[in-house]
Amino acid sequence: MRLVGIVTASALLSGCSYLGGFGFGKKSASHYSSHVGPAYASSFDPCQIPHAQAPIPQGCHPSQVSLSTAGGFPQQPQFGAPQVATQHYGSHAGAKAHAPVLHASQGPKMRKPRFRGALDMGVEKSYRGNILDPNIAGTPSPFDGYDASNYNEGAISGSVASGQIVLTDWSTSSRPRTTDGAFDERLQPPIAFDDAWSVPATIGLSGEYVLTDKATLFGRVGYAASEGASGTVAIQQATVYQDNTIETYEAGVLTGISNGGTFFRPNTEIARVSYDFSDMNRLDLEAGGRVYFDPVAGRTTGQTITPFVGLSGGASRYNAVSYKQDIDQLFYSSAISADGVSSTDEQLRYYDLDNTGPQGAIEVYDAQWVPTGRLAAGLEWQVTPKTALAFETGVRVEAARDYANGAKGDTNVTVPFTLRGSFNF
Repeated sequence: MRLVGIVTASALLSGCSYLGGFGFGKKSASHYSSHVGPAYASSFDPCQIPHAQAPIPQGCHPSQVSLSTAGGFPQQPQFGAPQVATQHYGSHAGAKAHAPVLHASQGPKMRKPRFRGALDMGVEKSYRGNILDPNIAGTPSPFDGYDASNYNEGAISGSVASGQIVLTDWSTSSRPRTTDGAFDERLQPPIAFDDAWSVPATIGLSGEYVLTDKATLFGRVGYAASEGASGTVAIQQATVYQDNTIETYEAGVLTGISNGGTFFRPNTEIARVSYDFSDMNRLDLEAGGRVYFDPVAGRTTGQTITPFVGLSGGASRYNAVSYKQDIDQLFYSSAISADGVSSTDEQLRYYDLDNTGPQGAIEVYDAQWVPTGRLAAGLEWQVTPKTALAFETGVRVEAARDYANGAKGDTNVTVPFTLRGSFNF
């Protein structure tokens, strides 16, 4: 019996030692570290994983997981800012960076913006279309009531006492017109849009809705204004003649009359008509969409430069358009001896005719709406996570307006240049 008791006690002692080893747990790790030194404890982390795709170790919360830097690549590149994931086309899909996750979401998901507002300014240059074609518009001729013979001139030099008097006449009607009419002609060509107004300045407000990472829809309200221009729009051409007659006297008595010579200058601008157009004011309403492509620069910094194209349609409201005319008449006496005159003298060769031709403002168009369309292309620069700048150009087409007499005018084709700033909401 004594032998049995000794064996039993020995077995119980061995069992207790085994149970203690099974329950090593976290206490045993700290205990072990106290014996092997701090070097092992500082390098051992049960929640550390070798790479980002590795599963989270059992018993570790996602917030405890860290990435090992022993061997392989460092967590951050050595050439610049931390690597982050951003959108791949511009500003409207959300410029907030997203840090890479290891296995599960580390925080709230970033929300891409769905709406942004924009302010734009620019100019547009018309390169096709006439604002006024007199043959279609039915506007009165600027030469209505004009008679070139009313402005003939004459001069007398010499005296009876000196024995000679020279009579000089300048006219356009003292000789018949040539058979082909080349020496007597009125030129009144159509007037282009860019000749009637200075380059229009534009400003607009728009809202843009993000459909996808590559496409948006927008609506815009704009305003354009331009100052009316003045310039020569019609010319009366004719041949100017100079006739000289010489009278001779002896003792105060006329003894003879002779022809002192005839001179002429063909194709002379004897009258110039200028129009002064009213100012232009325009209200624009349009809606359309844009398609964005992959950035061409700025991927590493987040300040991307992204190309895009856009298409829109709408309508524009124009104010009424009218003009006033003014006629400058040539001094016929200056026509024959005009060679070599200075530009200042050239201006002095003409004088203004009052109360000649149609008086007052002549209406060209009533106020009206016209359909419009625009095709644009440009680049957008992501300045900050919420703001962007874009430059765009393209082609804008306006349907023909109705003249005041009901006839159709010309289509106006312009090239706009626009700078737009936007902000993500």
